Amino acid sequence: MSTSQELRDLIQMLGLKKDEVVADGEPGGRILNHQFDVSPEEFLLQAERDFEAGGNSRRLNSLTNSKRAIEAQVDKIIFGVGYDPRTIAVRRKWELLKEIGFITPRILMRVNDSRNKLEHRYESPSDAEVEDALDLATLFIECGNRGVGSFLLGNRDEYRDGDFDFPFKNELCVQFMDNGFLIWAFRNTPNAPFGQVSNRREYNVGELLIGPEEPIYKDLLRLGVAVDREIPDKIEAAAHKLFDSLR
Repeated sequence: MSTSQELRDLIQMLGLKKDEVVADGEPGGRILNHQFDVSPEEFLLQAERDFEAGGNSRRLNSLTNSKRAIEAQVDKIIFGVGYDPRTIAVRRKWELLKEIGFITPRILMRVNDSRNKLEHRYESPSDAEVEDALDLATLFIECGNRGVGSFLLGNRDEYRDGDFDFPFKNELCVQFMDNGFLIWAFRNTPNAPFGQVSNRREYNVGELLIGPEEPIYKDLLRLGVAVDREIPDKIEAAAHKLFDSLR
């Protein structure tokens, strides 16, 4: 049985429904990290120094280092969510980031277009283009240095508004780990204040690990990213997409 089928079975066991399910989570999830010999921040710092120094050669170096900063940050994110960027084509990397909610390719394309003018048409970039690339690289790195949130899924009418051991009567607990998403299902949980339940396993009716090799993993990533960024519309859309993918 595939893990997608196992997840579908757990959701059915808990009675969770697409039109009623809500995600309850906290920002500040697991930070995506991967160590390079030269970090995205170091490329960005060099791009800033080159731009401030002025002169045509410095502008060219600034644009090049801004692009390197973005490329390094893209790979850092992809490593962080469990994929190997060395096996993924450049354009597919951008598509993957868009699919899981990190950045839209339009932003990355703007820097890439300026760099292509230099590399393939030998046109010097303007000060405005170099500054634009530097600003976009800065924004992308700041946005990319977020994480993937862990969250609970439960039906809206079973939500307990307060500090409870189990915020939902029936809930799916989804935690982002280094090797994938660890998922627990809890059914018919007690309405008890936080810290009062001595044996949580008593209500545990199933658990599984979903890794990057599973198609449904990307849907969980999308929801975890939206939870970490606290964007209600995207959280709702990602939760619905997860249910659609499980059909």
